[in-house]
Formats: sequence, structure tokens, C-alpha cells
Amino acid sequence: MGGTEKDNRLEALLNPERLQTLQENLAKALELAFTTVDYRGHPVTGDSGFTEFCSCMRKHEKYGHLCNQCYAHGGLRATIAGKPCIYCCHAGLVEFAVPVMVEGKYLGTIIGGQCELVGDDPNLEPVLPQCTPWEENPELVRCRSGVYKATFEKLEASARLVQDMLQNMLREEHCRIAQEELNHKN
Repeated sequence: MGGTEKDNRLEALLNPERLQTLQENLAKALELAFTTVDYRGHPVTGDSGFTEFCSCMRKHEKYGHLCNQCYAHGGLRATIAGKPCIYCCHAGLVEFAVPVMVEGKYLGTIIGGQCELVGDDPNLEPVLPQCTPWEENPELVRCRSGVYKATFEKLEASARLVQDMLQNMLREEHCRIAQEELNHKN
């Protein structure tokens, strides 16, 4: 996909409104939280299905920046692995990262999950070395009971579904850009 440097930004390649709609539908259908972030872990869409715990955590002056770091590191792990990555965030919740790759370039990540595992626990590693002592904050303790619960199998299936949908969106966008370039040449 030729074009300018601007075309190498996630939000220039994939329509943020379309991503937002996809996230909203996924959040409702799968009962998980979703956001799309650039390669630095900064959101390019709004939050979809976030629980009160995660919303409070992201607004917290001491811990909020760790959420973006988890997104960035989770995305990098997924990119290196070449497939979705399931991991624990700094607050002990489980998330998955599906990398957005175009012509071998990592542009960002769709993050899903923000849940506690039920059933078999595959002993996931934290994506960051530090863990947030959220138990010391009464508001976060109150909000924690409202986080989503999911099995590892559901998270794996959800990550594959997101990956398949993302690949279809990227193919459509690639075809649209190629058609525009062809029309421009003619």
C-alpha cells in the first residue's frame, strides 16, 4: 500500500468510527471490554464495554499510565509471536492483544478482555514487572467485583474472532486504496 507517511498511522488506515462500531458490537456480544490503541498503547478509539474498575483504574493518577503500558507491551508480544497474545495486566486482569500489521509494519493493537479467569488457569505471565496494589484503594476494591469473568477458551476464541475480523477489514481497506490509486492514475 503506497502513499504518504500519514498512511502508516492506524487511524489513517482503518476508519476509527468503523473500529468503534466493531468494538461496541464485540463488547455486547462477547461480554468483554475492547479498545484499539496505536503502537505506543495510546487509544485511537473510545472504550467499549469497560467495567467501572478499569475505567477508574485508567483515571487513577498513580496507575492509569500503566494501562497504556500494558496495551503497548501486549501488542508487542503479539507482534513478535505473530498471533494474538493473552496476558495479565498490571492489575491482575486477563487481556488479549491482536496486532494490526500491514506489510510487515506494526501499527497498533486491538485489546480485549479485562476479565478474571474462571476454570482452568494456564498460569499467565504479567505483561509488566510491576503489579498495582489496587487492594489498598477502597474505590477500586468496590469496583473490582464488577469485572467480567471468562474461561481461557472463551478468550482464545474471542482473540481469533477479532483477528479474523481485523484481517477482513484490512483486506477491504487494501482493495479500496488500490482502487483509488488505479482511478487516480487513470
